[in-house]
Amino acid sequence: MESKKAVLEPARIVTAPGKKYAWVSREWQGCPTIARTARGRLWAGWYSGGIIEPDERNYNLLVYSDDEGLTWSEPVLVIDSRPEINLRAMDIQLWIDPEENLRVFWTQTGESGERDETGRRSEYADGVFGIWSIATQDVDSDRPAWTEPVRISDGFLRCRPTVLSDHRIIMCPYDWVHDRYAYNISEDGGRTWKRFFGAVKVGDREWFDETMVVERKDGTLWMLARTKSEGALAQTFSSDGGETWLPVGLSRIKNPSSRFWIGRIRSGRLLLINHHEFTGRNRIAAFLSDDDGETWPYSLLLDERPSVSYPDVAECPDGSILCIYDRERVSMGEILMARFTEEDICAGEMVTESSYRKRKISACRKCELSLEDENED
Repeated sequence: MESKKAVLEPARIVTAPGKKYAWVSREWQGCPTIARTARGRLWAGWYSGGIIEPDERNYNLLVYSDDEGLTWSEPVLVIDSRPEINLRAMDIQLWIDPEENLRVFWTQTGESGERDETGRRSEYADGVFGIWSIATQDVDSDRPAWTEPVRISDGFLRCRPTVLSDHRIIMCPYDWVHDRYAYNISEDGGRTWKRFFGAVKVGDREWFDETMVVERKDGTLWMLARTKSEGALAQTFSSDGGETWLPVGLSRIKNPSSRFWIGRIRSGRLLLINHHEFTGRNRIAAFLSDDDGETWPYSLLLDERPSVSYPDVAECPDGSILCIYDRERVSMGEILMARFTEEDICAGEMVTESSYRKRKISACRKCELSLEDENED
């Protein structure tokens, strides 16, 4: 009965978080996400709670900035686990939908009631997972009103949806049980979703696919997915709007089994955030393609240090790009941001006056929080 509750009941939604969720109380944090409203507010969220990931006390938090990311609010929303029914909440994802609503997605799972010799839950998850969502129209309010939580489907979501040229929306909550890449499509602006299964996966099916889809200029859908040990992103293509998919192969995009980000920016180019000439999760960089991902001739190193990962992106009207990511989730728990332009990427260095990298916007209690520490222009 408890595991059933974890599937069908939402996590605890805390709209007035207190000191319990302040940065000085966090022992670890990571996996950030970012969104920008039309009026310029930045929303960011990430995953924390307990002593590590996974932990029965995990939670997601949401903060905002009204000064281009220089300062940030305390948490204004928390999506918390419910250990009393063995429900764990994790992995927040933000998205500004076509109607300018802020959508907040998260994943939750039913945990085992059994514990190991350390007193921790003995299983990672129930294998089913579930994607839930709330939304607000009050995207620039200090106290937004939120819709009721809605369960979208099974699966584990860690990447935002993509709006296609025919106005359908595709997102990819991946499935640990199925041997095929999973995706959801909405034909009504994201109000309802239908779930599909495409090409057979590469490698271990119980892995963090973290799939993303972009639409090429010829209408082809290009699906990319993280792999466990293949050393590169998996890829497959659909020429009929997602009805059928070609057999999966490995792309030419090398990856150390870590989250990436890909999307089309206002100029029409494809932007990729990925690790470059890496030895593990180091050297996170931005890449540009003029030919729909066939080649990536331009690159800009954002952070060369070890244990930098999980990028997410927001684009500003002036063409500048914001990339949020994490560093050393347990030992430091740093949430960092870089700001750069296409000109910076093409030059291979920061040539725009307002650009910067390694700006720290949060850290867990093991680190002294200092916006100046290690920031680089």
